[in-house]
Amino acid sequence: MKGSKAQCGLTVIELLVAGAVLVIVLGLASIYFAQQIQLQRNVQARNEVQDRVRVAMQLLMQDIALAGNTLLVTPAGVVTTPASFPGCFDQVGGGTSCVELGNASSSSSTLRLRYVSSLFPVAEACRDVSYRLDNGTLQRSDVLCGDSEVFVNLAPNMLGFKAVMVCSNGNRFAAFPVVGCGGGVSYGRSAIVSVAGQSAGTTGSTSPQVRLVTPTIGSETTIDCPTGRICFGMTQEALIPNLKDQ
Repeated sequence: MKGSKAQCGLTVIELLVAGAVLVIVLGLASIYFAQQIQLQRNVQARNEVQDRVRVAMQLLMQDIALAGNTLLVTPAGVVTTPASFPGCFDQVGGGTSCVELGNASSSSSTLRLRYVSSLFPVAEACRDVSYRLDNGTLQRSDVLCGDSEVFVNLAPNMLGFKAVMVCSNGNRFAAFPVVGCGGGVSYGRSAIVSVAGQSAGTTGSTSPQVRLVTPTIGSETTIDCPTGRICFGMTQEALIPNLKDQ
């Protein structure tokens, strides 16, 4: 009986086509999973730097709001001013200032605050709390009034820490105290603080610039985010009600 034999299996061409399709599918899948992994890394890096900056800012706002406070609550519930409190003032020449702000550079400030805290025994209630940016690390010192600063690391991988004092007459200063806040009988009303940080490691994605406050209204200092890093910055203002009575 004449006729062609039934063909079994795949031809070489069909095998090549199937192999090519498989390679393409695997390649697309690899690209997809790589993108998902990179996206997850970026999200984790962004969340980490945002949390770090926000925690630092929250602590700064709490300390600044307490500047000039002279009262504490004893364990017995009595509100008093410690007899050992040396006081603090809002004017140059009036002794130690409740707020001392230094203009270290365009991207960093030094800040020292004095206040009474109920978190410590009465004899240790007067606190000198300081902040500075040292080699990319935001540091904080909390010591007994008059003692030398002892800084501990608060937040690493920081790009900037900048503060500006705002007076009741509207004047703004990168360094404080200033007699009469630069004109008339005025006092330090609030502090505007900017904090900016970067991700701990490279992510393959770069954030845009971050901005820091300056004494000039409507003007900001910009810092370029390092290549491959996720950066985040925020600016907040804290009222300092206790300075009005100093």
